[in-house]
Amino acid sequence: MTVAWTTTFDGAGSATARPGTAGGRDGYTAWVPAAQPAAIASERRARGGVGPGDFIMMGKRSMRAWATVLAFALGGCWNSVEEHCRRCTIVGDVGGVTERTPRLPALPPGTRMVLILVHGALGFGHEWEPVVAAAQARPEVALVVFAWPGPWTRKPSLPAEALRALVQDAVDVAPPGAEVLVIGHSAGGALAKYAAEHLRIGAGAASRRVRVVSVAAPENMNLAPFVPETRVNTPLGMAIGGEQARPGPIAAGVDFTAYATEGPPARPPPPEPRLRRVWLGAHAGHQRSLSLAALPLLRR
Repeated sequence: MTVAWTTTFDGAGSATARPGTAGGRDGYTAWVPAAQPAAIASERRARGGVGPGDFIMMGKRSMRAWATVLAFALGGCWNSVEEHCRRCTIVGDVGGVTERTPRLPALPPGTRMVLILVHGALGFGHEWEPVVAAAQARPEVALVVFAWPGPWTRKPSLPAEALRALVQDAVDVAPPGAEVLVIGHSAGGALAKYAAEHLRIGAGAASRRVRVVSVAAPENMNLAPFVPETRVNTPLGMAIGGEQARPGPIAAGVDFTAYATEGPPARPPPPEPRLRRVWLGAHAGHQRSLSLAALPLLRR
């Protein structure tokens, strides 16, 4: 049985709620504080039931409550790279501070592949374990994990630029004939795509293969920096306004593959140079898709 609630008011505008049927709304508990505006109190007295103002006030409090719960939940769901990849070389977000220009560690002798892993919005979780194990089983693979705080930071474009700088460093210093492979999962795939668009493959790096892979990335996530409007001056002397740079083509010399966890659409997107799309199907799942896409790339 669904219990409806009615609310009675005293002359001061305070309220008490009790189970009942008259004027109530099934499934809701009306709670109205004593500081409620008089207009809402009058409306509520006239209606003898739950008024629109009650639900507006309840909605605002519910939103704040859910925001608080979500913040704690996300904090509890965060997977640190240090916990799930203890023997990994970690760059990027170190001690909660995102490096603007992270440097690639010195590559060990005999390196034939520089592998850069980019986690998603909730960190580096168990879904990466098969990928890390496959990479660490090959001594010729230099494994680097790019850590970042997620797309809900105040300036998500800072990690995008930091990753671009890291990948560019790998392209420039990798041994001749080696491969640079970047694998980004979920929101990390959006970072990887930004890097793929802005790499510069010079003549000295022409002998290196550069592959960037995005797995289960949100289709329309754009983490490119905002270009400020320099024609406007503020009293503090800082430029304001501007717009976010739009996604561009994949840079020349880069092979980019986007793996989607859905079936082929009825109308596939128009082809783009140096960009390949693979439709894994919805059965692949968001987490499992990472192994499906990444492990074949690490086979000898």
